[in-house]
Amino acid sequence: MYARPSGTVIAKDDDGQLSFILSRLFRAFRNKDPKEVQQKAVPPRVVLAIARLDRSESQLAVGQLVRLGFFFAMRSREYLKVPKAEEGRTKILVLQNLGFIRDGKVMRHDDLELERADRLAVTFEMQKKDDKNDTVHHKATQD
Repeated sequence: MYARPSGTVIAKDDDGQLSFILSRLFRAFRNKDPKEVQQKAVPPRVVLAIARLDRSESQLAVGQLVRLGFFFAMRSREYLKVPKAEEGRTKILVLQNLGFIRDGKVMRHDDLELERADRLAVTFEMQKKDDKNDTVHHKATQD
C-alpha cells in the first residue's frame, strides 16, 4: 500500500496486484462467513391461496401484503417486522411509501375508490444496496 501525492491510499503493491495483507484479510473474511443457504421460492399458487383467505380484516390485509410482496419481488423485511437480530439497513414499508395514482393524480389513502387506481408507486426508503428513496411504478393489472 502506498499513498499518492494527493494523499489517496492505493491498496495495490508496486506490481499492480492487490496488497498481500488485504488479500489475506479478504480471504479470512470469506472463510469466516457462513455458507449461503438457498431458500426455496414460494409458488404462485400459495400466494393465491393466501389471497383467498378473506374471512377477517387481518386475513384480508395479510393476503394483500403477500400479493404486494410477491408481485414486487420484495424481501420479507420490506413488508414484515423481523426480530432485532435479523434487522438490516432495509426499512419496512409504511402507508406513506405507497402512492396510488389515477389519471395522473395521487389519490388520498382514505379514498373509497382506491382500488380504481391505474398505477401504484412504491418508494423503498433504504435498501441493502444503498439505494435511497427508490420509487418503483407499476400499472394496474386485472388482479
